[in-house]
Amino acid sequence: MLSQIIAYVAFGLFLTALCVFFASLFLMFLRWNTSARRRHAIRAAVSFLAILLIPAGFYAYVFWVFLPAIAREQMDAMQRDKEKKYAESSHVFVGDMAPEFSATTLDGQSFSISEAQGKVVLINFFATWCGPCQMELPGLKQIYATHSTDPHFRMLMIGREETELALAVFAKEHDISIPVAADPQRVIYDQFADAYIPRNIIISADGKVLFSRIGYSEEDLQEMADLIDRELAKDHGKP
Repeated sequence: MLSQIIAYVAFGLFLTALCVFFASLFLMFLRWNTSARRRHAIRAAVSFLAILLIPAGFYAYVFWVFLPAIAREQMDAMQRDKEKKYAESSHVFVGDMAPEFSATTLDGQSFSISEAQGKVVLINFFATWCGPCQMELPGLKQIYATHSTDPHFRMLMIGREETELALAVFAKEHDISIPVAADPQRVIYDQFADAYIPRNIIISADGKVLFSRIGYSEEDLQEMADLIDRELAKDHGKP
């Protein structure tokens, strides 16, 4: 509403300045040999300046105030929608104990929540066809590269409704060294949620969920990395 009022006012001022400019210009030439010429010339110059400044000011408002405000509103709406989807689809939330499950990675290594007790664990649910899942891969690789040699850290990518063969091809194509396990029947995923990937979950050394989000964003990846750093620092400080 405010933007519409500003647009109408700016347009009105612009038309007024335009009319004053041409009227002053006409009167200036009409009274060229009189003392009024100077007054009309000044009025024409001022109105011409207004013709230039009013659109410039309006466009400055649009690009520096209006459009950023619209972008913020859209981002807020997307975030609210994301939070609603997360709340409606999730079975496990921050503060809950992580459900027990076991899986076998593509290279034959076993993984289970009980076996990972005492370690900080990052679980990533993904699918080979999922665009956002691929977008977050560089961030996940960075986290794994930073902590892969830390005995207090475990990480597992779980392919929801994916076969081992499909995951092996995907891991080779995308140069993934992170442990990957298949969940073709959603046995593992359904313990955590009904829908939406990518889904990242960080589990503390005592088995509690510290972080749980859906979707991809650089902010979430940074928050995950910072949280893992803090949790591992706690473990490293233990005698």
